[in-house]
Order: sequence, then C-alpha cells, then structure tokens
Amino acid sequence: MMRSKIIFPALFCLAVALHGAEPSKAKSPTGDGEYHFHLGMNHYTGLGGKPNYAEAARQFQLAAAAGHARAQGQLGICLLKGRGVPRNHDLAVRWLTRAADKKDAIALYTLGNFHATAKDYVKANKYYLEASARGHAAAMNNLGTSHEHGYGVPANAKKAAEWYDNAARMNLAAAQCNLALMHSIGRGVPKNTERALKLYRDAAAQGDLRAQFLLGAALHFGTLGKPDRVEAAKWLQLAAHQGHAAARAHLAAVNNKLSPDQLKTVDKQVSTFMAGVTRSENGAIGTGFFVTNNGYLLTTHHLIAQAKSIEVRLRGVYHIAHLISADPLNDIAMLKIEADTPALPVMAGRILHAGLPVFTLGLPPRANANAGPKYSHGRVVSLSGLRNDPRHVQVNLNAPPSYSGAALVDASGQAVGMVTFRLADLKAYRATGTLPRAANYVLKAARIRDFLKTIPIIQSRLPRPNQPLPNEDAGAIAEAATVQILVQ
Repeated sequence: MMRSKIIFPALFCLAVALHGAEPSKAKSPTGDGEYHFHLGMNHYTGLGGKPNYAEAARQFQLAAAAGHARAQGQLGICLLKGRGVPRNHDLAVRWLTRAADKKDAIALYTLGNFHATAKDYVKANKYYLEASARGHAAAMNNLGTSHEHGYGVPANAKKAAEWYDNAARMNLAAAQCNLALMHSIGRGVPKNTERALKLYRDAAAQGDLRAQFLLGAALHFGTLGKPDRVEAAKWLQLAAHQGHAAARAHLAAVNNKLSPDQLKTVDKQVSTFMAGVTRSENGAIGTGFFVTNNGYLLTTHHLIAQAKSIEVRLRGVYHIAHLISADPLNDIAMLKIEADTPALPVMAGRILHAGLPVFTLGLPPRANANAGPKYSHGRVVSLSGLRNDPRHVQVNLNAPPSYSGAALVDASGQAVGMVTFRLADLKAYRATGTLPRAANYVLKAARIRDFLKTIPIIQSRLPRPNQPLPNEDAGAIAEAATVQILVQ
C-alpha cells in the first residue's frame, strides 16, 4: 500500500555551546534581540567570509536571552538534534516551548515533529494546527497525513485531502504528491486523473523523488491516461539518479521499449532538467580533474548538460573545452582541452573500506585567477550511497556544490571516486547556505573506470595507479590535476 509522505526535515540549526544553559528572563547587554539574531545569522551563513559558528552561537544566546522567539527556537532545535551541544530533550523542549508560546511557526512545527516521533499524535497535531494557522505548509501536510491515517484523530480522507490541498497551494512538493495520489484513486476527493498528473508534475519538477517515480510509473503504464513512455523514462531516470531503488531496478526494462531516437530524446530532457537545477543566471561553476597528460578530464554530467560553452581554467588560463562522452545515469562526462596537462590516476585493483582517510579540493566560485584549490578532508563513512545505491560511497567531508566533479583522493594520490550531488542537496544548499549532514555522495572509482573503458582513444594515455606517497606528494598531484569548469 502506498503511504502518504509526512515531513521530518533536517532542521536548520546552530552549533551553540550552551553546556546546560536554561531559559531565563535575563536581558542581553543591549536588549536588542533582533540585532543579535540577525548578526548571528550573518556569522552562521558566512556573510562576507567564512562561517563563524562560535560567534553565531554567542549572538544567538544574547538574542534568546533578550526574548527573541526565533533565536529561542533555534537553540531548542540544536539541543534536540545534539548539534554543537550535548543532546538534551528536556531543555530543548523548554526553549522550543518559550518560542512556541510566542507563536513562532518553526518552533510550533518542531514541537509537533518531536511529539510525532514519540508517537504522541494528539500533542503533535495540536502544534501542527497552530503552526498551520501561521502559514507553515509542512505542518499542513503533516496534519493531512494524520487525518488520512488516523494518527491522533479519527481517519478522515476528506479532511486529509483538504489539508494536503492547502499545503499544495503553497507549492510544497510533498503535499502535491500526497494529493496527487488521492486524486489518482479517488480517495477523499473525486477521482481526477488530469489533476493528479498536474500535481505529480509540479512536485516532480521540484525534484521530489517520490513524485518522479510515481509520475514515471503512471506515464509508463497509462494509469492516468494515455501512456507516454518517453516522458516516463525521463522521470524514472531522474528518480534513479537520486537513488530510488525501484526506479533503478526497472529503468533498463523501460528503456528497452524505446527506440534509439527516443533514448536520445530522454537523455536530452534529463540533461535539460538537471542543468536547470545547477545553472545560475551567470552560468554554472564546477570542478574537474585530468586523467591523461593531453587534456582529457572528467566532471559531472549535470554540470555541462545542455551547455552552450564550456571553459576550463588551467593555471590561470581559460581553455575552450569540448564534450567527448557522457553517461547521464551515472552523472559523469569527459571533456577535452588542447593542452599538456598533469594527470591523476584512477584507483584500480583495491577495495575501499569504511574509515579510509580521503580529501577533495576545488576552487571557490569567486576565486581570483591566481587562487589555488581549497582542501577538504574527511573519511569514508559508508560503502553505499543513498538508499544503499551501490554506485556511490558516502564521505563526511565538507564540499560545496562548486566542488561537484572533483576527485576524491586517498593518501596514495589516486582518485578513489568523484564528488557528485543529489538534486535535493543542491536545493537545500541554495535555501540555507549549508548542506545536510553527510550529504556528500561520491561515484566509485570502479564506475569511473567502466566509463573510461568506453573511450578507446584515451586508453594508452591513462596513468597507472601509484604506490602510496607522502601526504604532501599526494596533495601536489591532486592539486595539479584539478581545475575549475565554467559553463554557459
């Protein structure tokens, strides 16, 4: 049975050194909570420079002490999540309750999620209702789920549809998907396949994984009207790219029913969609790394999809790049520039293991022409990606979207993978300035080598994997082979 989607997002919170601080009525030195809250936000998001979480925490504490509701709520969220402070549910609830008493919608919604997780749905719905009254779309969606499945209230499909509709009108993708499912089967609302298709498309266009899969399945089998196997393959491929297990399992069978021309159309549509996610008004910026000494380099496919022009910045000089080959499903592409280039070997004959120290590097979007790459160090934390996707490993290093396409390198100076990003992570980065925890997914070296084998012209130019090197040598090899890519 298909279940509706209830939202428990990765909450936006601050790393605050409270050490057991209690809510109090003390005022900040200036008494200006709004000033301290926004100053804290500036430090947290790194406005004008790098984030300064310690100073952000200090400013938020001042704002919370001055009675600022949003700051109180954010401190509560941090305690609830154990981010930057020891997890303390009791103290978290007290801070959140103080903010909720002032009708802060985010605090009300967070308390609803807290009680729903504890399966106290009566309390959860109380807070969701108050948050909904203040325009919180996700709270409306969760109320819809409560009414649909009888969580804390008598099951009532009609009321569920009304709440989903309220949130869907606010363009919440999860609610659009939930309401589409109800229209598709006539649950709580009249059956309306035309509206179901529109709602699925609206949610899928926002990158909603579940909507993309359900829309693709409906179009393939014609359950909501005339089948459209080309559009079906597009949405299923996008869902598969984000790690949807069923989409990956059935994609080959779906594609087998398409002609070569139809497959080209699907690839073009997928490329256009993915390019729209990453490209800004001034073009897209990403990273790549050379794998031969005569200008062949790798990057992510979504970065260069539908590009009108591609430039590679090598040693401060911009070179025109040409697309040689691409694999949209695995999100990898090969480019070529006319230059002698350093090359980074791709790992072969070894197996990755959890805990392996790794690093990546890339150029920040606003780096000047002579700036060098910036490093980020971490470890392999999982040998599979989202939903156990075998194509990827997961790492705990900090890499912004401009590092998409960068090599993940180990101490031997070999590329053990390539950094990529899910669509949802890119949207989260744009919305908050930060990525969800453990959001870095890396395409495995084995997948990269499989792709390289499809390009005969480069085989004799690929460097052999290195023996272990001193850390400084591994860094020097990776830095020399890493370049910034600019796409228009």
